[in-house]
Amino acid sequence: MWYVFKTGIFIFLLVVLLGSGIYFYLVKDGYQVIFNSNGGSIVEPIKTGLKEKVNKPDDPTRDDYKFMGWYLGENLFDFDQKVDSNITLTAHWQKEEKITYKLSFDTLGGNKIEPIIVNESETLKDIPKAYKDGYEFMGWFYHNQPFMFDDEIHQNMVFVASYKKKEESFATIHFDTKGGSEIEDLVIKKGSLAKMSKEPTREGYQFIGWFKDGEEFLFNEPIYDDVTLIAFWKTG
Repeated sequence: MWYVFKTGIFIFLLVVLLGSGIYFYLVKDGYQVIFNSNGGSIVEPIKTGLKEKVNKPDDPTRDDYKFMGWYLGENLFDFDQKVDSNITLTAHWQKEEKITYKLSFDTLGGNKIEPIIVNESETLKDIPKAYKDGYEFMGWFYHNQPFMFDDEIHQNMVFVASYKKKEESFATIHFDTKGGSEIEDLVIKKGSLAKMSKEPTREGYQFIGWFKDGEEFLFNEPIYDDVTLIAFWKTG
């Protein structure tokens, strides 16, 4: 009788141990929690393990939206509660209404620059440049003060171009008539074309043209430096 009782207890304990082992094997990883980011950045699934809870992951991100939390069905999920089944949590979002401002540019007679729209608290990265003939662009002013565009934009703004007048430089064209009538030096603004008013004359010779470095000079190219032109003649 005692033998039968001991055998029964042994079988009972063996069943309990086997059952516990099977249960531990089945639930050792816990339950799976899937995160549906609902259009946001990907969040990998997490298993609860034996603690039966899941740590809150980093919030997902989504352009132009604010993350409002993880929801189980219609309710905001509490990450302190125990999980007793596989579940899917869904991200809820709120559309962000962006505030924008218009930046206008007054070039004071220079090139036309279209207004630029920027978001609230942004800084302007690609700063346009103004161009005006005879002037060097020095930067943009706002309310008579230089503006460096390092500050965030919080309002509509109109920027005014600042210039420095370029110093004009000149080139002198000297005419070597090689015995012909004298032609006065011609002074022109650098980068412009020279225009001849008359040709030299020389008794007994016919004027062929002006030459520079052995080649005929045709006056159809801008001049940037002082130059000496030499007259070529032929008899007759």
